[in-house]
Amino acid sequence: MKKNLTANQNLLLSEMLLNDYHVNPEEKKGIIFDTCRRYLPDAEAQMLKNRHVEAYGDKMKEVDRFNKGDYVLFFAIMKGIIAIGKVTSKKAKDLPDEDTRYHEVDMIVPKIIPENVDVLKSIPAWQRNLLCPYMQKTFSQRRASKIIH
Repeated sequence: MKKNLTANQNLLLSEMLLNDYHVNPEEKKGIIFDTCRRYLPDAEAQMLKNRHVEAYGDKMKEVDRFNKGDYVLFFAIMKGIIAIGKVTSKKAKDLPDEDTRYHEVDMIVPKIIPENVDVLKSIPAWQRNLLCPYMQKTFSQRRASKIIH
């Protein structure tokens, strides 16, 4: 790993990187987030219309990786990034009587969600992993300017 770090520091750094934690949680980041359409066909529309980033079932904890001010790049399978928003809630919330956890999101692109989300334009995403990779704030802002609805 790093030459100037102790063995314990290298171990901690390795664990952080392997577990996909951001080195500085206070730093704003962008996260590509799979809308889960393959498994839950209505999830994508529900997220966008409710202005939420949501995770379901055994993946609920994934939403906890977001902090207020982080950017969500909503990824749709076979399309790419279809929307970008900024997290406005401080802490993730659980929907009552459902297996759903979410953060509230202020939509940047598009500002108005169409009735049929299938018409949303997209930009290609080079990777479609859930919640990976983290991107710097400025990179996320530039991606938002590439999607014009």
